[in-house]
Amino acid sequence: LCRNNPLTERAFDALVLDRGRWELRLVSDGPPPGLNDGRWRVDKGVNMTAYLRAAAAMRSLYKSPPCPGNTAGTAGSQPQQ
Repeated sequence: LCRNNPLTERAFDALVLDRGRWELRLVSDGPPPGLNDGRWRVDKGVNMTAYLRAAAAMRSLYKSPPCPGNTAGTAGSQPQQ
């Protein structure tokens, strides 16, 4: 959210909670200064929540490589006889 141009003034971050035909319900850490004064500009940007969740999911899929000399449980390894 900003008043005129997010490139020349400080933008205020918020997430869209719900939308109706004539309104948006936003969630943020707190209200921006001068909330009820004038008009606001809403720009679509990166959804940080979705990004953080996707990054956490990818990190959970990562497995550390096995220690040298330890082949137990690695894909494609054959038991030694």
